[in-house]
Amino acid sequence: MTSIHTPQVRDETSPPGDNDPTAFWLHDTALELGAEAAVAQEFARTGQLRLNDVLLCVQPRSDEPDDWLALARIERPLGVDHERWCQVLLDANGSLMLLAPWTFTIDDEGAALLVLRVPPSHFGDAVMLCGSLFGLLCTAEGLVQGLVEPQAAASPPAGATAGARSTANEDAAAIGAAIKASMAQPAFTAPMQALVRHAVKALGGDEAAQRQVIEQCSLRVGPVDIAVVADIEGHALVLSADFGPDAITGARDAAAVLAGNLDLLGLAGLAMGRLAGRVMLLGRWDVDEAPDDGEERAALFAAWLIDFAELSQAIGAAATAGRRHSFVGRRSI
Repeated sequence: MTSIHTPQVRDETSPPGDNDPTAFWLHDTALELGAEAAVAQEFARTGQLRLNDVLLCVQPRSDEPDDWLALARIERPLGVDHERWCQVLLDANGSLMLLAPWTFTIDDEGAALLVLRVPPSHFGDAVMLCGSLFGLLCTAEGLVQGLVEPQAAASPPAGATAGARSTANEDAAAIGAAIKASMAQPAFTAPMQALVRHAVKALGGDEAAQRQVIEQCSLRVGPVDIAVVADIEGHALVLSADFGPDAITGARDAAAVLAGNLDLLGLAGLAMGRLAGRVMLLGRWDVDEAPDDGEERAALFAAWLIDFAELSQAIGAAATAGRRHSFVGRRSI
């Protein structure tokens, strides 16, 4: 499993200078979050900041100066067993891609990591990074609050395993209903429709096939059916491919899926989550309002769809065969 590496951007604790853009960016971000000067200096040095019970971390994803991951780490709440924790995180992942390119994973200690790929355009912009970190913080805290408060109110007796399973099922049902409601609301924007039509054409589809994808929010790439919907804000297409009913089941599989999500998001910008009781591969494709190279972008999107379909097939086949290895495919898409 990929671990969190603390970015050592500075050795001093003094305020950063203009010649240290990364530290300056992190320092100003902490101030935007309301941190005191000493805390901001520490964040500039280590890339780590604790707010409430959540550890926020900003770390480089590669050697490129504008390639970063932002993470929120939160411990499993007391009274919530590991199996339920993994199931809830997996269900939550089913809806997260509708909001942003982020996902829940777990570390070696069983804590949840909510991981976000920071858009390259946000490097150096403290306000934008502050917004991303605040979103991570609120989402992580909201997940725990949703688990702890009902549990405290119910106060089930020790050994009430049937009630625990019922509560987990209720969690999944509630999240599933929210996912369906969210996915039913957004409509394709005109640029999204143009992108999808050009991509389907590049894949060999005629006008009827292009209209069908727009109307049914689904397209077939080889043997793989891919659902396509607009994200909540209308800035990206969100895609999902079902691994099949027998591919990933049980607590052990759920934990393996979550552990693999850190590498999967970091390497390919994808994640695995559960929608309507089925584990799926999820991804996003950003859509520009008025691109000058629309057909070229559509060709790239079509190629990406082929890789997405092949990767979902590979993961589904490996999981069904029961092979216990990393779920990250060999191809980087």
